[in-house]
Amino acid sequence: MKSISKPPHSVSLSGALKKTRQFFSSIKLALALILLTGACSLFGTFVPSANVFHSWWFLTAGALLMLNIIVCTFNRWGNIKLSLQGGSIKQEESFYFSGACRAEISIVPQPDDHTSQLPVNILRKLGYRVRTEDHDGNHYLAADKNRYFRLGTFASHLSLVLFVLAYLLGSYFGFRDAGFTVAAGNTRPVLHNTGLSLQLVSFNDEY
Repeated sequence: MKSISKPPHSVSLSGALKKTRQFFSSIKLALALILLTGACSLFGTFVPSANVFHSWWFLTAGALLMLNIIVCTFNRWGNIKLSLQGGSIKQEESFYFSGACRAEISIVPQPDDHTSQLPVNILRKLGYRVRTEDHDGNHYLAADKNRYFRLGTFASHLSLVLFVLAYLLGSYFGFRDAGFTVAAGNTRPVLHNTGLSLQLVSFNDEY
């Protein structure tokens, strides 16, 4: 039987994509980008003449941070999907003796059918999803609750992406006018293509 191997270029391409994905899903990269963006923001705030918020490296750092969050979010899908599906019902026997919170009942004064159905009914009334499996004369039961709450991680990560995007857009298209003054009772246009005007009704100076 002749084996078919993949072309070298396809192997190298898949390896490069895997390394790229690992790089952008790194927590260390996220921390570095957050620190870099924060440092640039502080510098741009205290030194307005540096025009940091319009620099390519500030915008690149923010874009890479959003990409990092998106990649990390997609990497979580495998575990979340497994949690939603419920995983395996039947476990190895050692699994039932490894936990600290466990109990063993050797004699149950009820028929087998009633004994196996009783916990199913109780758990379902409490809002659990119950799955059962019979194997080699043994009855296995698995129950979980609030499994869809794990999808909230996508909403939280989306909010982070939108927050960074709004910050970049606001910093780039925003403006600062340190010399803007309005006398009491007067109205002055804000300019900067805003179409807005500011009217100072009154002003009290207290010490």
